[in-house]
Amino acid sequence: MSSFDHPAAARDHSWDLRSTLGLRKFTHLLPDQERRALVEAAFTAFEAQVLPLASQLPLAVIQGDFNDANIIVGEKKKRSTSMAGTTEAGSRSQKVGVVGVIDFGDMVKSWRVNEVAIAVAYAMVGGFGKRPGKRLDAALALFTGFARNFKLSPAEVSEEEMTLRFSSS
Repeated sequence: MSSFDHPAAARDHSWDLRSTLGLRKFTHLLPDQERRALVEAAFTAFEAQVLPLASQLPLAVIQGDFNDANIIVGEKKKRSTSMAGTTEAGSRSQKVGVVGVIDFGDMVKSWRVNEVAIAVAYAMVGGFGKRPGKRLDAALALFTGFARNFKLSPAEVSEEEMTLRFSSS
């Protein structure tokens, strides 16, 4: 969706990772002092490591909630073509994969890399990622698939590395 834009996507949204520091005002509601300190440390790291990259991070309209509950999986039919580009009869192969995405309520214009950061975080805690010792495998698989389809800038790769460190700790 890199070329898609819409005026309604330019909005303030609490779930937009660019708005992370706006959530700081709620830390006093965390009764556990250790957890509060962990959350405060994440805010401090965000200020020190992510915000300096902000001007280098490309913006895009993102779905903002890409997780296993919001994807539709089905058969993907692929037709092989000859050298001339014509379809060869009877040479269809079927593969199961993502054929659709639902839940667009969190769409927002944000840093493009936030799409993969959110998906990686979900991958680490859901399905395959919650198996013992598989959290980083899940993150790497998702990130690799994303990077195969979208060329990330050096700033985006740096931001994603920070996200992985925060998510894995």
